[in-house]
Amino acid sequence: MSRKTILRPTQNKVKQAIFNIFQNEIINSEFLDLFAGTGQIGIEALNHGAKNIVLVENNPVLIKKLNEINADKKIEIVKKDVFFAIGNFYRQNKKFDFVFADPPYHENLYDKILTELEKHDILNTQGRLILEHYWRENLPEETPVFKVWQKKKYGDTVLTIYKKKAV
Repeated sequence: MSRKTILRPTQNKVKQAIFNIFQNEIINSEFLDLFAGTGQIGIEALNHGAKNIVLVENNPVLIKKLNEINADKKIEIVKKDVFFAIGNFYRQNKKFDFVFADPPYHENLYDKILTELEKHDILNTQGRLILEHYWRENLPEETPVFKVWQKKKYGDTVLTIYKKKAV
């Protein structure tokens, strides 16, 4: 299944869970939404008081829609491949308090996301990496840089939330 043909927005109960878990930490945060799609997670972060929102999406149809909703320019829209964008943020020394990623299911991108974020350190020391995935996807409990902080299941969807290991 191609991301260009199937859009699977985050369910409301999952979206609510994210912002309930981090309700006070979102305020004044730097929030990155990878594979942004419709941008709903980034927009919700803005509504919950995030200071800066960056959405990364490379689908031209979705980018056009994101630009329409972002008429007031409160959100930065990056029109690039996610993995290229991560490298760019690293080279720009850009850091985020939250990195949210909801890649297309069944495309095995989670290991690549973890590897790229380990190689290109764009998450603040106390930041959180939130991966939304299908419940049958087995994500590692820890990597050389990250360890699972929380894991929550909502129907067929799981939020695996990582934090950096203490150095």
